[in-house]
Amino acid sequence: MRPGVTWSGAIRELLLPGMVPCLRWLVAGTLAMLCAPCAWAETKVDFWHAMTGELRRELERLVADFNRSQPDARIVATAKGSYTETVTAAIFAVRTTPSRPSCK
Repeated sequence: MRPGVTWSGAIRELLLPGMVPCLRWLVAGTLAMLCAPCAWAETKVDFWHAMTGELRRELERLVADFNRSQPDARIVATAKGSYTETVTAAIFAVRTTPSRPSCK
């Protein structure tokens, strides 16, 4: 590591350029799930994430583009804090949700 560069700065320099394609695949996978036969009615997807900075702006742009193009589906992207806080919230949600979503 170069003198004067923090660990978070070094990680950001290494990961940021490669994360945008990964982010696109993540959003594409979420959008593909909306195209399932059970998603024909009005569908809302709460999408929790830990993105900040440029990645957050890119995610918000992708979500806005999708929401404009799909009148019967809506993604609500919510920043839940750090990666650890986001994972903790997801685990808590899974453990405390009485039933799982299903197609009816």
